[in-house]
Amino acid sequence: MGSERQLRDALHAALRYLESLEAAASGEDAARRRMIVQLQHALTAPPSTAEQAHLATTAILAEESARDAAVRDALGPELLRLAERANLQERFIAGRLLGARAPFTATEVALECFGMPNKHERERMQQVIEALERAGLLVRLDPSGTRWSPPGL
Repeated sequence: MGSERQLRDALHAALRYLESLEAAASGEDAARRRMIVQLQHALTAPPSTAEQAHLATTAILAEESARDAAVRDALGPELLRLAERANLQERFIAGRLLGARAPFTATEVALECFGMPNKHERERMQQVIEALERAGLLVRLDPSGTRWSPPGL
């Protein structure tokens, strides 16, 4: 705490000094004004603490854990085993399918996951996507059933 207070006092002193300087050459004056703005921002910004960073990390991990649990529940034991045999990890399914920022097809995702997927890998990917759709975690975008996205995208 003492070092934080000392730092803030030093920032205040530097700010007062820069504000008291006479106008110099235009390049120096612009640099002085930028430094004043940076110091003012540093003084008004809320202090970041290790506890705040820990809370943010904990919240992110809890969200990922909840998303992974939703994937496990949506797939059910049979498709979960199928996904495991196909080397589809829950983290990939949750991140790529449920965290998608644009509509996707099963083939696109299979290409990302497997490189050059064979027909069995494409079929497994299709089954996983359809299971997520049945669970309400994905939405089919076209009647032919080739494009999906997370709800609300």
